[in-house]
Amino acid sequence: MTTTLITGANKGLGFETARRLTAAGHTVYAAARTPEKAGRAARELGARPLVLDVTDEASVAAAAARVEEQGGLDVLVNNAGISGHPRPAGAFTAADLNGHHGSQTVEEGAEAIVRAALLSTEGPTGTFSDAAGVSPW
Repeated sequence: MTTTLITGANKGLGFETARRLTAAGHTVYAAARTPEKAGRAARELGARPLVLDVTDEASVAAAAARVEEQGGLDVLVNNAGISGHPRPAGAFTAADLNGHHGSQTVEEGAEAIVRAALLSTEGPTGTFSDAAGVSPW
């Protein structure tokens, strides 16, 4: 089993990924920008809460130190939300970012994330994946 940190784990794809990994017996850090959001998600998921704002270097350093103190991690799912107007290619998930208009559900969108998080330590690593498998950047 892995220890996994999921940014943006308080809703959407991050929450669904955390739900599946904790259900499979993995240790999950449910990271969110505020203590309230991280705590609420962690309680609901059976995960470890972690306050982490990926746009704040001090927040990132504090989160990294906390995780390291508790033994480190095996998997990082960098799922934190972005601002602006992304232009998704191919299938994309209905989420807050796009006004819940997408061609797949959160559960379907989380499938590739969970599959990658459950890979063995032999790899592959550092890939971009979608429902069909590895995708080019």
